[in-house]
Amino acid sequence: MYFENPIKVAQHAAFDGHELPQLRQEEVGAVCDALSARADEYFAAERGAFAKVIALNKRWLDPEFPYRKQALEAIPRVSGFSKEMIEAFGLFPFGWTFPHPPPKRAMPKLKPYHDGYMKSIGTERVKKLHPRLLTRVMFGNVVGFDAIVMLHGIVAGVPQLVKVASGQPIFPFIYANSMEAMDPALRATIFLTYWKGGDTRIEDEVFSRSDVIDVWGANETIADVKSRVARMNHEPTILENPHRVGMAFVSKKYRTKRVADLVALDIACWSGMACFCVKNVFVEGTPAQAKAFGKQISRALDSYTAIYGTMLSRHTGIEMLRIKEGYEKLEFEGKDVATFTPARGIRWLVTVDGRPLDGLKVTTPLAPMCVVQPVESIDEAIENVASQPGIRPLLEEASVAIPQSDLLPLAERMFDTGFMNVKTAGSVAFAKEWEPHGGIFYLYSASRFDNLRWVCIDTNDIDKELEMNAARLPHRV
Repeated sequence: MYFENPIKVAQHAAFDGHELPQLRQEEVGAVCDALSARADEYFAAERGAFAKVIALNKRWLDPEFPYRKQALEAIPRVSGFSKEMIEAFGLFPFGWTFPHPPPKRAMPKLKPYHDGYMKSIGTERVKKLHPRLLTRVMFGNVVGFDAIVMLHGIVAGVPQLVKVASGQPIFPFIYANSMEAMDPALRATIFLTYWKGGDTRIEDEVFSRSDVIDVWGANETIADVKSRVARMNHEPTILENPHRVGMAFVSKKYRTKRVADLVALDIACWSGMACFCVKNVFVEGTPAQAKAFGKQISRALDSYTAIYGTMLSRHTGIEMLRIKEGYEKLEFEGKDVATFTPARGIRWLVTVDGRPLDGLKVTTPLAPMCVVQPVESIDEAIENVASQPGIRPLLEEASVAIPQSDLLPLAERMFDTGFMNVKTAGSVAFAKEWEPHGGIFYLYSASRFDNLRWVCIDTNDIDKELEMNAARLPHRV
């Protein structure tokens, strides 16, 4: 396919048989000026842009919608994610309508919020924004959410320049084509482009014109952007979305097959590549009980692989080989370690590590793997995570199956450790519309910055939530 923006550039880059507009350094000024002019004109006259996009997203839920069919044919070939994976996880947020705005002021204490709980951490310093340009450096480890984030600039009524991900650049263009068919003038407020990551000449030219820079990617990428922007004359707001991981905490009461199936879904979504995917499972019990639970997870992963497939990045083979060989050596030496390789032995690695927690490091690679560790108590597991050097910036979601009476006190300890979203097992890939992400409310991040870190629990009734999540499991599990 040949993709184009309403604002034309001279060159296109070839990507897996597709042609993508490629911005050059000498074109940045003219493109940004034209983009700003079109956005100013459009948003000054149009007050219903957000409602239009919500209606468009609902059309994406129709299996017969032409752009959805086009995406589900093209994206699996270039991303490695299966059609089933994209339909189950990638299109889920297209049903959101965002009926409830976020809290208007700080919430220093955990309070009921919708059907869960919420609080804020930090000192509130509100900065209202109306950026002359919102620049976004996109991610390629999931599909679908890279279109949803375009809503943030539309809500703020500002021009957006989006650098698509090198590994998965096609979906934003197909989505933008559907937007152009609905409202060409709205589409003209967004400029999608590709350039090779790390091209500092283009990036510095773009960043110097940006008031908000939304960076998704490796910690090193974000640190590099921050250091370069610090040398510029203006002070843009930088929204940081680094590599993070999820973890699961299962009490002895919930050491069941159903919960194992739910935790396995939190592990398997997006082939373990998303920032919320569970990498470490702490389960109350003995090593033998944890091993039995690990076997149940392994069997569920086998089923999920058959249903959704598994995408392997170019680094996965090396990571898996290193991790697997290290754990197999321990297993052969009788170190209370067991490894399972479900899905024909090449797609997933499940390791049950029964050694004492003292000195053990948590697992963080973007690879289809997880480590199950027995603990005497969930408190012990949280304390172990909190003791890991440098772990705090990596923490995102805690998937839990714990008694209702323990939910609030244990969640507070998880927030103190660095977790931002405490999620009922089986729901890490299915955020609720009111939940913050990465500590902020992304829909409003281009118009309001409050310097707070927002954290939440996604339920006020954990058993009811587990039941609803189980109803979402594939029938073949």
